[in-house]
Amino acid sequence: MRRVLFYTEGVVMNIDFIAAAESHYKAKMDESALTMRVYMNSSVGVGDHPNVFEEFRKSLEAFKESRENFQIVQELKSQYLKSQEGAEAEEKEADED
Repeated sequence: MRRVLFYTEGVVMNIDFIAAAESHYKAKMDESALTMRVYMNSSVGVGDHPNVFEEFRKSLEAFKESRENFQIVQELKSQYLKSQEGAEAEEKEADED
């Protein structure tokens, strides 16, 4: 069952909010991925963290959460853009009448 995240009637939403959220979660994914790569491929940073596996696991969880939120934002963006296309089509039809 698909959830509807964007409701257009009576709501005006600026695409800038969606773009900012998209950038935010993408950056969080990149940060988590980099941290995991450092733990896997380098002894740098490991010395400061005696429980490397726990730190790696935390980064993995952060990546998962950010990815899920990023996907929700992508769905929201898609719904927003479709609603804009629909509104533009309705305007065009009204202008033709």
